[in-house]
Amino acid sequence: MKKNISSFMTVLSCSLLMASCSNADNSLKNDENKQSSINVDANTIQKPSAQKSSLDVKVGLMSSSTGNAPLIFIDEKGGIQGFEYDILKEIDERSDYNFQYEYQPRDDLFNGMNDKEIDMIAGIEISKERTQKYNMTNSYLDVYPITLLSKNPKIKKLEDIDKNYTAVKEDSMQTTFTIVKDYENNHDNTNIDYTVSDWISVQALLRDDVKIAIGNSVAMPYFYSKYSTKKDPLYFSIDYDYPQQSYGFLINKENVDMMNDMNKHILDMKSDGTYQKIFKKWF
Repeated sequence: MKKNISSFMTVLSCSLLMASCSNADNSLKNDENKQSSINVDANTIQKPSAQKSSLDVKVGLMSSSTGNAPLIFIDEKGGIQGFEYDILKEIDERSDYNFQYEYQPRDDLFNGMNDKEIDMIAGIEISKERTQKYNMTNSYLDVYPITLLSKNPKIKKLEDIDKNYTAVKEDSMQTTFTIVKDYENNHDNTNIDYTVSDWISVQALLRDDVKIAIGNSVAMPYFYSKYSTKKDPLYFSIDYDYPQQSYGFLINKENVDMMNDMNKHILDMKSDGTYQKIFKKWF
């Protein structure tokens, strides 16, 4: 009898011990599950602040299929190409902005900007007047305004347009046009055709309709590299008597955050070498 009681107590002790262990395991699992649930909930709460939604930005481009090469233009397949476009693409990838592009005449772009239908305009020269009315980013491109492209290696300075038929892009808001127009008004020996684009001016030169095509220090060397041959060489010369002009992105005055974001990405691209690679690709 004592033996049976002893056996019974042994079994009971083991049962109680196993139940205790089982309860401890279940309690531990419950704690782990509870902790896991807290972590998931915390992560879920943090996600909205860590992930920004994409912001659509309407970017206005000057309407011209070839006239703004190599800055921005439409290729033969209908795609957007150019230095400015590559800069914008890179900023698009680095930011939460989703750039949407549309071509319009310059005046329409400014009207759209004033009516808040466009958020940003590319390819605009930085000036004191514009920075008073709009936000403008830091410069993403510095150029000299007067570069002469011709078939005559002796053409070097703006004064050489005297008695030579010359073509220049007409644009009342462009430094190149303003300088040439001012020179024409003060000199009687000029014969100038004002065109709608740099490319039209270069075409006139290639056809021998004019002797000189004038543009800035990135446009004319670009066309020189494309169309100068050993058989029919072209020559370009930058007139350094005229100071550099800078291009920036124009943004509505109240959108300071976008301007700061654009400036940061432009600076980062210059710091990490991306800007230099894009510049070398086009110039």
